[in-house]
Amino acid sequence: MNLIQKVNSLITSPKNLAESAIGPAFGGAALISIPLIAMQFSAEVNWDILDFAIAWSLIFAVGFTFQIVSNKVKNSAYKIATGLAAFASLAILWVNGAVGIIGNESNPLNLMFAGVLLMVILGSFIAKLEAQAMSRVMISTAVTQVSISFAAFSIYIVDNPGAPFSGVLNITLLFTVIWLLSALFYRRAGIFAEN
Repeated sequence: MNLIQKVNSLITSPKNLAESAIGPAFGGAALISIPLIAMQFSAEVNWDILDFAIAWSLIFAVGFTFQIVSNKVKNSAYKIATGLAAFASLAILWVNGAVGIIGNESNPLNLMFAGVLLMVILGSFIAKLEAQAMSRVMISTAVTQVSISFAAFSIYIVDNPGAPFSGVLNITLLFTVIWLLSALFYRRAGIFAEN
């Protein structure tokens, strides 16, 4: 039984599905309480109900996905790889929504980074979540991250000559390292699965 079939069996069992949702639901609530508390002490943190709803939804979706995979996989390297990929996916959404990677959060060029997430999602389905194939998906995602970052900044610099590249470079390097670490752990998980 491959991983897709294992995950499918978990999803079709309402009891297992509900149990898998408890941790991410409460974890998401705990994490979004941080800005709620910060709002009491600083005027710079100014979230409305929609901000809280979106933040909780993102945290829940990533946590729930990781929980489902973790419940069905015994391989620690696979779990670490999935955790890294889930964290990077959440972080891209969060950074883009909060401050933006290119310019500020309202810059439409930041929408290009949806291509990175599209690579992760489509690649995962094509790879059927098999470790060796997922390793290649994460490498492709790292390449996509770098390509989109440079393409978006190249377009941005035309209208904003002299804009600093260091911020874009730093965030690109950070995400690229996370995607490549995920690839390394998926590769390791695949090697252990073969033995």
